[in-house]
Amino acid sequence: MGMIRTVIVEDEPLAQERLRQCLADEEDIEIVKVCTTGTEAAAAIRTLEPDLVFLDVQIPEMNGFAVLREARREGDRPVVVFVTAYEEYALEGFEVNALDYLLKPFDAERFEETMRRVRAELAPRPTVEVPREVLDAFRQMRGAADSSARDAAPETPLQRITVRDGGRVYFLRCGDIGWIEAAGNYSRAHVGSKSHLVRTSLKELERKLPGDTFVRVHRGIIVNLEHVEEIQPYMHGDFHVHLRDGTVVRMSRRYRAAVLS
Repeated sequence: MGMIRTVIVEDEPLAQERLRQCLADEEDIEIVKVCTTGTEAAAAIRTLEPDLVFLDVQIPEMNGFAVLREARREGDRPVVVFVTAYEEYALEGFEVNALDYLLKPFDAERFEETMRRVRAELAPRPTVEVPREVLDAFRQMRGAADSSARDAAPETPLQRITVRDGGRVYFLRCGDIGWIEAAGNYSRAHVGSKSHLVRTSLKELERKLPGDTFVRVHRGIIVNLEHVEEIQPYMHGDFHVHLRDGTVVRMSRRYRAAVLS
């Protein structure tokens, strides 16, 4: 990965200088533009095609979300990190698939965590080949189970999920999530050995997630097909779904019937 071409969108001089100082310590960052208005920011994103944008929400002329709508371009969008003093905008950040949400004032440790996420997002990702028998089984299952939930699927599925932890807000890349389980009115997303509480019901997540990779295998479990290694018979008509990280989740009889139909 080469230099990360970066645009800063921030109208407050002190906050702007804080971002400059933080980025000055990052050897692979090249600041190509600093913008103080929404109009200037939208034009810069369209014409400069940066890899990364640090975007304040409240800026003159148009807010950060309007900037992203105005700056729409063909091809890959830049990685977006929202920088704001207001936690209540996190939901909108969730909807536009921002990578992270830095709450002002943030410390060096929190900024470094953001940069780790940025580099992981921009790094080339290996192609994962899913066994054909697994693909075939889950394709059949999707066609028969919970089809009504899929009828309302959005045109643009989620790419990231918002997680709130106290005063901290961050985003999980959907492709990194191996499986999701119901947690009362919320959900719990599992990324390797770590789990994250998501303040969205499993039913709502199922509606919003990419239907070609996320499928329900149990009333309270959704799995990411890209993380599935194999399916094995268990007992009483159930199956075990084995994930690449060693996790095993149960596929209930209801979904087994859909697979074998």
